[in-house]
Amino acid sequence: MSEILRRQLFYVLSFLAIVSSSGQPSSAKTEKINQLKSELLFAKDSAQVDLLNKICDEFERIAIDSSIQYAEKALSISQVIEYKPGEIRSLNNVGYHYHEKGQYDLALKYHNKALEIAINSENRKYESHCWNFIARVHRSLSNMPKAIDCFLHSMEIRQELGDSLGLAMVSGNLGYLYWSLKDYENADKYLKQALEIDLLLKDTLSIASDYLNLGLLNQKRGDLDKGIALSEQSMELFKSLGDTEGEAVLYGNISLMLSEKGQFDSALNYLNRSYEMKKRINNTRSIAYTLGNYQKIYQEHGITQKAIQTGEEAIDYLNHHPNIEVSQRVLGRLAEAYFEVGNYKKAYESLSEYLTVKDSILDEEKSRQIKQLQTIYETNQKDLTIAEQKGELKLANAANSFRTKLIWAISLGLILIFSCIYLFRSYRFALKSKQMEADFSRQLLVAHETERKRISQDLHDSVGQSLILIKNKVSLNSDSSTADMVTKALEEVRSISKALHPATLDKIGLTASIEKQMEEIDGHSEIFFSEEIDNIDLIFPKDQELQIYRIFQEALSNLIKHSKTKSALIKIENQEHLIRLEITDYGVGFDLTQDIKSLQGLGMKTLRERTQLLGGKILIDSTRDKGTSIVLHINKPAQHV
Repeated sequence: MSEILRRQLFYVLSFLAIVSSSGQPSSAKTEKINQLKSELLFAKDSAQVDLLNKICDEFERIAIDSSIQYAEKALSISQVIEYKPGEIRSLNNVGYHYHEKGQYDLALKYHNKALEIAINSENRKYESHCWNFIARVHRSLSNMPKAIDCFLHSMEIRQELGDSLGLAMVSGNLGYLYWSLKDYENADKYLKQALEIDLLLKDTLSIASDYLNLGLLNQKRGDLDKGIALSEQSMELFKSLGDTEGEAVLYGNISLMLSEKGQFDSALNYLNRSYEMKKRINNTRSIAYTLGNYQKIYQEHGITQKAIQTGEEAIDYLNHHPNIEVSQRVLGRLAEAYFEVGNYKKAYESLSEYLTVKDSILDEEKSRQIKQLQTIYETNQKDLTIAEQKGELKLANAANSFRTKLIWAISLGLILIFSCIYLFRSYRFALKSKQMEADFSRQLLVAHETERKRISQDLHDSVGQSLILIKNKVSLNSDSSTADMVTKALEEVRSISKALHPATLDKIGLTASIEKQMEEIDGHSEIFFSEEIDNIDLIFPKDQELQIYRIFQEALSNLIKHSKTKSALIKIENQEHLIRLEITDYGVGFDLTQDIKSLQGLGMKTLRERTQLLGGKILIDSTRDKGTSIVLHINKPAQHV
């Protein structure tokens, strides 16, 4: 044996020893992996690269952290010996690893490099593989237009090569496309077509994947028993292959179907098995889905605190392993759970984050639909190609220019029609979202005011009465110092109680409450107030009167704190169709074009929110060194117009 060969053998043995300790394969895979490792000891150059990539493939779905080491070693050797097919395959294996770990930028970097080499070396087979890998990453990023475009590139090349497995993949991808558009009828058609081809080819792994997808499709269509049956068929095939990742995914899918059937204990048992298997594999992208599924199951069965706990754990995990689709689901459910337990602050925060994520996906959704319409012609051609392989159809004459022009004219017409439909649906969705947000804010404010009223009542009825009794006892003992302290404490409690909820509003009405507020402020402020206040009692419901009073309080508070004015105008006008409230000062003012913080401060934000809840309009005008004017218009209820 030559010195070079001895060194190479020593190097490979050392590498195998290191990698073997990092991931233990399942028993079904052990024999095959050991056989490949034995062959690797005596392989050289391109054969060595191919064997390293084969071992990587075996580890990918049972111990993903081990697979990357084989892929990186294969990449290193293939680059040294300039073995392009091996380099392309190694780059895609490394990219696949980073994709499954949720590191999408790195995944795209390696897949794009593989694509570049495949194109330059004119290797059409591997080029089709590269397009498919890139499409998967863009799908995970919710970049559906780009994903569809890449899938189409892959489909075209596979048709060109007459690849039967490729035709099955075409059907599967078309099934996914219609599934994502919620066209379950066409999704069922193409997924079954993929299964039929894979059964003819006796490709067990592809058959298992087809049953998995059909199981999920039946779950979406509400046929849970059929969905579970198909999923169990898929699981048996994955088990026979020793495919731990596929088995783990199936346990998770079945757990959700059992949960929908109301079988909580069984659902949780299946999900626990899925989670333990995924942790062993350490596929972070797959683990993220499982953590979200825990939250879903607990929430479906009314275990809200547990749903919140698992939801927060999922969000923490997603912060380190991003997944837009899972984040959207988890945040939406968290908002519902927090609202259910009365934690409105956390509910609002979760809802805001949910809407941010959902908006980003909706932007992609628009592009995806336009792109789908643009590819109608290509999709029809692929339908014909698949049918020809099965002997059902023959290709029409592609040279017919009239037919081509007609198809393009129809496609452009469809683009216009569906664009109009999309814009209309987007408009309706925006209105619905705005209404939901307004309803949510209204409920939060109502809950807030209810709580303030309760605390105010408790202070008045409990603490206030106790202080009065203490004061009377102290007075009887002639302890004037202590009596003064108790009197002061009693006044503070009354002041806090009044600030929390204006009792005068219920007793003397809105107009008198505003006038009384002005009297109190006038007595404790150096600002000269000019007042013109019309009677606006009994125009609005009690809850709206409270909001108007709060707006008046907030605006007046801002004026006293920030305006530095010597005089101010307070005007309330009872006009024919609306109530007009104006608060104007002649103080320092601010520049509306530059001082953005003043407009976005908490006080101004509260004014705007309360005004929106009243269905009114608020106008703010300010000039530096000349003062600020706040004008509020609130439409009267129909019966008072």
